[in-house]
Amino acid sequence: MMINPPKTDHFAQFNKIAAIDGNVIKNKSKDVAVCYRIHLPEIFTMGEPEFDLIHSDFLKALMVLPEGTVLHKKDIFKQKIYNSENLKTETYLQNSTAEHFKGRIYMSHDCILSFILPDIPTLRKNYDKLSILSKKNTVASMDEIESFLNSVEQSISVINSSTLLKAVPLTEDEIYEIILDEYTLFKDEVGDYVSSGNDFRIGDNYIKIFSLRDDGQQKDGMLNNCVLDRKRSTDSSQFFRSYCYPLALDFKKDHIYNQFIFIEDQTKVKKQLELNSKRLGSSRLLSRKNRSLADQNNIFLDSVEKDNVKIVRMHTNLVFWSDDKEELKNITNKVTGYYSQMDIIPYNNSHFDRDYIYLANHLGNGALLPVEETFLSYLDISLCYFTTETNYKSDESGILFNDRISNVPLYIDVFHKPYETKEILNRNYIIVAPSGGGKSFLSKSKLRQNIENPVNNTVVLNVGGDDKLCRMYPEDTLYFEYKEGQPLELNPFWVFNKQISTGKIEFLTEFIGLLWKTGEDLSNDEKSSLDKIIIKFYEIEDLSLDEIEADEDNRLYKVKNFDNNSLPKFYNFIKENSSQIKEETFGLFNLDSLILNLEKYASGMYSSLFITGEPRTFESKKYVEFELDNIKDHPILFPIFGMIISDLVFNTMWKKDDTEKEFFVDEAWKVLEKKGMVNLLKYLFKTIRKFDGSVGIAIQQITDLLILGEANEGAILGNMALKYILDHRDVLGDVPILQKKLSLSNADVSMLLSIKNNTKPTSIDPLAYTEFLLKKGSSNAKILRLEVAKPCLAIYESDKKKLKTFNTLYSYHKKKMIPAINSYIDVEINKTKLITDFSI
Repeated sequence: MMINPPKTDHFAQFNKIAAIDGNVIKNKSKDVAVCYRIHLPEIFTMGEPEFDLIHSDFLKALMVLPEGTVLHKKDIFKQKIYNSENLKTETYLQNSTAEHFKGRIYMSHDCILSFILPDIPTLRKNYDKLSILSKKNTVASMDEIESFLNSVEQSISVINSSTLLKAVPLTEDEIYEIILDEYTLFKDEVGDYVSSGNDFRIGDNYIKIFSLRDDGQQKDGMLNNCVLDRKRSTDSSQFFRSYCYPLALDFKKDHIYNQFIFIEDQTKVKKQLELNSKRLGSSRLLSRKNRSLADQNNIFLDSVEKDNVKIVRMHTNLVFWSDDKEELKNITNKVTGYYSQMDIIPYNNSHFDRDYIYLANHLGNGALLPVEETFLSYLDISLCYFTTETNYKSDESGILFNDRISNVPLYIDVFHKPYETKEILNRNYIIVAPSGGGKSFLSKSKLRQNIENPVNNTVVLNVGGDDKLCRMYPEDTLYFEYKEGQPLELNPFWVFNKQISTGKIEFLTEFIGLLWKTGEDLSNDEKSSLDKIIIKFYEIEDLSLDEIEADEDNRLYKVKNFDNNSLPKFYNFIKENSSQIKEETFGLFNLDSLILNLEKYASGMYSSLFITGEPRTFESKKYVEFELDNIKDHPILFPIFGMIISDLVFNTMWKKDDTEKEFFVDEAWKVLEKKGMVNLLKYLFKTIRKFDGSVGIAIQQITDLLILGEANEGAILGNMALKYILDHRDVLGDVPILQKKLSLSNADVSMLLSIKNNTKPTSIDPLAYTEFLLKKGSSNAKILRLEVAKPCLAIYESDKKKLKTFNTLYSYHKKKMIPAINSYIDVEINKTKLITDFSI
């Protein structure tokens, strides 16, 4: 079905469209344009090899196009106001976040590529033959363009085979909307068109057009598809951006950047160049200019023959506007500076040529560009003028972070889509930051959002943190802290549903070994003997299979003696059956030593440590946090506590089939010193993906993992698809080790070293944020920012002094979190009140 645009007076004058059919425009000049939206890579995510690759992909796509094709790439940049409509607002912190970012200004970017088959097989020869108010009303026949459409399909196929690019056909409505938006400059109505002398405007908007129409405007004559970004590079790393970045997202005003390539008839243009060369050669003595032109022409011809390159005509222009003349002058000065960064002296289009360029810029009209506005170039060089980056993209759901340009919120999916598409093979992650580098702040932001996720179930092993998250969500969370003289309310020997798994047997073997030989490894004989004793204790007869679930790593079996479910009963069992056990273990097992060391936990000084009944499984809770700071240096209690947490994992997380599970260890370097916890983490990293879960650890430096030993380190790092790496500029010596251990590319390292945090906002940079590198899988890496609303800041801050202030305000407000948060904002963030204003 064809759509004919409405005939408003001004629109009819400029509208050269006869009809729109799908993504094909047929205009009144008998030109045909096929239109696509191009999805580009996100900005600041590419190194020099990726820029070279995207350049090569565009080059291959355009090489298949027939001579006479006009390519028009249009990049539309529009200031927009973030409205927070895509953010959740179900909780106090979610609502605070939505309000915090509402009204944030950011630049949108739309990249449109149109392939144009001109009715005349060259650009219009001069201005006189082009009537801007043409009344000609002919429509090109589909027979004439069938071959052209096939070539365009081949070109698009090449683009879509790229790992960095994607082309999607525009719809009829999208084409019409783009045409109308450009005619009205994004206004709701079509304004009067005025072009007289220096006055060029539509409605209330005054317009400027700067163009590149001559290769002499390029001062140094050398072009690359990317350039060194000196602001983000360091002495030890190089960070690259696209050559045209100054005219793209770096230009923070409404503008449209147009790039035209006309694929010449190669035979004709070479003949013309040879004639020009002879003519200039015969007159080279007449003037210095002729000699220079002749030399340039010969060099160009020599290069064409030598490299077999494709000759094209090209043109670029930048359209920008303002409803205030003085502001337009200021913008013009800035634009001149942007061009200067590219070593270009822009041509300021006057009233003689701007109407033609303005008309040719509109979708479908690229072939109307006068040939006088173009210059000869090589196809591969002309592609250097293409924009090849776009702004950050948000997933439909995930963890909320921010982009690197304006801190607009983005959902980053690190759980569902990347796993389903095999971008990552597991969801496990590591957070690495030097002391004070923000790893706890980042992890709390992530964990808080997990608590608010209705299908999430999280366990946190925390060393030296606080319980503000649990106080914020008391119904869904539990803060578990060891207090001297009180039982842990856990029973490692409890068997649920008369079932036991191979994983549970392995856990009990390690747990008993820990109580028996604190700090020492069990021998193979001791492990085998304990396995036999545990099987006998529960009466799992030779593991006779009665499968509930057949998983190669964790089979489930029935238990006959399910009343044997506590440490005292296990202790009594081995005492009463000592002779039989010694006989069955062939005298290779020191049972007397085991009995002696278990006594203090069964009936001695630690007998109150564990309960003997059914333990708490926390199945009604979404988030359980274990505080270990007060026993982190205890040689017995700390490793025991770690093993108990592992039992919680098996008894609670594994049983919830319909939830997303996460096991997170903060300050993991303290935990990794304990053998039992290392084995637990190793097991979880290898198997938790089968239960729709993830394991995360936070460490200060990558060398913290050395204590694991090579085999354990390899098992954990080999099953870790997600890396969150914060600022390492103050510990550059760690970066080479970090790169090797986490398989970071050179481009990843350059991104990492480009991090610039802004924890103390200024008038120049008023946004407070930290930056970090997120790497998903083997190739997807980007720098993200974390900016949070003030109530979230009150929850995430972990400084001891500030925590004391918060707890004082919490007590003052009778343990009500929201009033405490508001008062904390006044005292610690806004500094509008003193803590002494609140008397307890």
